[in-house]
Amino acid sequence: MLEQTILESIVSFLDIRHIDTSNLKERQTMILNSGILVQGGDVRAESLAVGTGARAIKKGTAPKAVGKGAGA
Repeated sequence: MLEQTILESIVSFLDIRHIDTSNLKERQTMILNSGILVQGGDVRAESLAVGTGARAIKKGTAPKAVGKGAGA
């Protein structure tokens, strides 16, 4: 929240002085949404962790038993 307030104050200050802030606004979005950025694609993962201190743990699964059929 502090980052957002500071960045918005800087953008407002520069906008009042008619200074182009388009790059700063783009960067602000990236900073505030620091996580995964996907453009025109898919995210496929067995485990995924996003954010500071996040952890993803993949639990193993037991292999399926291959048994003999009823007629064997």
